[in-house]
Amino acid sequence: ETIIINILKKMDDEFGTDFSDDNQLKENLILHVFPLLNRVNYNLQLDNPLLNDINQRFMNVSMVALRFAELLEKQSGYGKLSPDEIGFIMLHFAAYFERRQIKMLKAIRKVVVICETGNSSAQLIKLKAESVFTNASVSTVSQSDLSRYDQDLPDIFLSTIPLNDTYHDIPIIHITDFLSDHEIERIRSLVSLNVYKKKA
Repeated sequence: ETIIINILKKMDDEFGTDFSDDNQLKENLILHVFPLLNRVNYNLQLDNPLLNDINQRFMNVSMVALRFAELLEKQSGYGKLSPDEIGFIMLHFAAYFERRQIKMLKAIRKVVVICETGNSSAQLIKLKAESVFTNASVSTVSQSDLSRYDQDLPDIFLSTIPLNDTYHDIPIIHITDFLSDHEIERIRSLVSLNVYKKKA
């Protein structure tokens, strides 16, 4: 248990994360790692039939899982972990990032969509934004009326119009008139990476 916590704290220092504060991640890794070390000790290979899917779907987590594996190998003194085993570790970190993303999206309470005056796609964007930010009130505004939010700034702006990256220090995420599924995923990622600033 101490090994896992020490590794997560070291990774927090390196990546600027809070892995060591996440009890679910710690518990999952502790339950997973001890049988894993036994397998490594006795040179038993565990096949991971999902490895290709995991690598494709969670590419952004691979660096974190590889670093965890590297530190585990060093601190445990056991042999090298196979790609299949590292794939299983990736799933634990992927679940952590998913939980974190959901938490951050739920923390956003107010979203303003900036679009052209009379833009017929504004309501569609509003509906899609409400499905992403489930706890937020979402409103639309034209660029010319944007100043009406100066005294009541949202947590985040979405804009179909090319503007600066921020407005009164509140981030603006640029989108198309239709807010595609790809853009929705990009918004989720940006928010989970703290690329927005909550108003004080």
